[in-house]
Amino acid sequence: KGSEDGDRAVEGAARGRAHPEEGVTTIMDTHRVAWAAGIIDGEGSISLSRRERTRRHFQLAVTVGNTDPRMLTALKELFGCGAIHYARGGSRRRPMGRWKVACRQAESVLRSVRPWLVVKAEQADVALLSRGLVGHRLVQTHDDNFEQQGWLCRRLSELKWGGESRIEKKAEV
Repeated sequence: KGSEDGDRAVEGAARGRAHPEEGVTTIMDTHRVAWAAGIIDGEGSISLSRRERTRRHFQLAVTVGNTDPRMLTALKELFGCGAIHYARGGSRRRPMGRWKVACRQAESVLRSVRPWLVVKAEQADVALLSRGLVGHRLVQTHDDNFEQQGWLCRRLSELKWGGESRIEKKAEV
């Protein structure tokens, strides 16, 4: 059954990658998507950030950092989305690169790699639940959805850091 779930995830990723309406038809190899899941599990981060400047919503993002640009480029090419940004290294450090996808693109990436995630499986589930509250358009969410997204954001923080969320710790200070 696990293989069937993985095959469906790869087919879904190939059909719907970053923008399903664009009809992208690139076929992704199951092994490469499983590799990407391992990279996200070990080197990546799944986050929900509160955004209230123009709308009340939380933004889902998946980020992978590494000093080797080949890994980041391979992720970008595999999923056909995201941006790579570099920060200068210090005098004795190599420049650090980050591949980042957000919103619909992050949702698509997580749905593709979810069958192979181990460490971040529950984080991915929480993040995907949050996207279900927003739908596929960033519109102002109703108060109930905004509160549920806030709870999911705190839950994701708890999963990442253990114990109480850092958001609650900051509120206490």
